[in-house]
Amino acid sequence: MKNLFKLLLPLIVIFTSLNFAKAGGDSTYILPTYQLRVTNYTYTPNTFEFDIYIKHTNPNETRFELAGHQYFFEINPALAPNGTTFTYNYVVNQNGDTLSDLPFRFRPRNPSTAGNLLRLATNSLPGATNGLIIDTAGLGMRVLRMRVGLSDTTQNFNNESFHFFLRDTITTGSFFTKINAYTGLNGTFNTQISYRMFNIVDSSLTNINNSNGNIVNSELPQTFDLSQNFPNPFNPATKINFALPVQGNVQIRVYDITGREIAKLVDGIKPAGNYSAEFNGANFASGVYFYRIDVTGEKEFKSVKRMVLIK
Repeated sequence: MKNLFKLLLPLIVIFTSLNFAKAGGDSTYILPTYQLRVTNYTYTPNTFEFDIYIKHTNPNETRFELAGHQYFFEINPALAPNGTTFTYNYVVNQNGDTLSDLPFRFRPRNPSTAGNLLRLATNSLPGATNGLIIDTAGLGMRVLRMRVGLSDTTQNFNNESFHFFLRDTITTGSFFTKINAYTGLNGTFNTQISYRMFNIVDSSLTNINNSNGNIVNSELPQTFDLSQNFPNPFNPATKINFALPVQGNVQIRVYDITGREIAKLVDGIKPAGNYSAEFNGANFASGVYFYRIDVTGEKEFKSVKRMVLIK
């Protein structure tokens, strides 16, 4: 399907710190701040997968003891063909275990849909001092990996823009994303605080049909690959195809025979897919050149190939 997805996804949801006065004194308690990330997305014509991550961002100021959390996403309803509905479920490994960094009792549960609303209910609250300490390194901790599909698995998503975002407490009623924690209010960790979304940063997936590495087709590759450029030898332009089985930060650079970098063909985050980039050697001399791909993220990949420019 051409232009199957024009993705617009909030990658980072930032929550603000709140200060609370201690009863009977002048001291303040600084509550934890954190980031929610929706990342590592992959898709086929009829499924879409993504990870939810949570990270503690002010560990030098306060403790973050996670209690309950629930997540609500809205998806563009026009993606579902007539007569079909969305499905929503956990992604599991070969042993049938959900993909999560959290102990089982801290994972949100019961994924369900209501029209174009995707819902994860809150986990059971563990009780004060029994909360989960959230990590501060890297992306933080993976809450779950989720899959959106269609009730009729023989159907594909419509050729519509893939709008996908977290629901917040400002614009909706009782169904909204909420993080609860036990905090040090009143000198104990016995107060459950609900954090309201302060700011949503809509970023930057961009249109995947951009010029900085064009998507070739929507079939999801199973492995990384850097193809030999074609044509080769070439004059003056050649195409370089590459494949990503998962999202990654991709850089493709071109070097001359001395190892000097002369061009950067791709530089940025790419969803999983098959891509093509172009190198134009009109401004360079005949000779041997090398191109290298570096992919970082959930998985890493590096490869170098040789090409020949003849004028």
